[in-house]
Amino acid sequence: VLADGSVALTAFIPNDGAFRKLVKSITGHKPRSERAAFRTIARMGIPAVEQVLLYHVVPGATVNSTAALAANGVVLTTALDGKTFRVNVRGSRISLGDYSRLRNPRVNKADINVGNLQIAHGIDRVLMPVTLPTDPLARIDPHGGQAECDGPPSADGRYRVRHGPRGRAAKAAI
Repeated sequence: VLADGSVALTAFIPNDGAFRKLVKSITGHKPRSERAAFRTIARMGIPAVEQVLLYHVVPGATVNSTAALAANGVVLTTALDGKTFRVNVRGSRISLGDYSRLRNPRVNKADINVGNLQIAHGIDRVLMPVTLPTDPLARIDPHGGQAECDGPPSADGRYRVRHGPRGRAAKAAI
């Protein structure tokens, strides 16, 4: 769909820093490099990564920044099994309300690739679908070993994670 410019869609594209912030929110550790962030995200598995990416695509509509600024409160349906997120506008700032407890992504580069039926907007955080599996996230170990959950999440939605070879424990926000 993204390669075919004849299909109307709007894509919200996280920048590199957005993926680093995602890894930090998942593992509690800031990745040292873009490569380290990619490796951690890849450990989520292809199905989970695919869900996250599809959640950034709104098929059937080309929403430019002018339309978005007039769309406060509008709910957009994504390419991920009809999952939605809300457009929030405050002054000239556009943010997207997703299902996570993390800060909502903000549009930081609008109207990329204007000229065909598709448009993209850069965002500073990764949108998180409600269907993203939480168990694989809790098992990601930023140190490269296998991590395991120590029971169910606490009341604040955090998992206690035991890291394999080093035996260290850290909380991973989900």
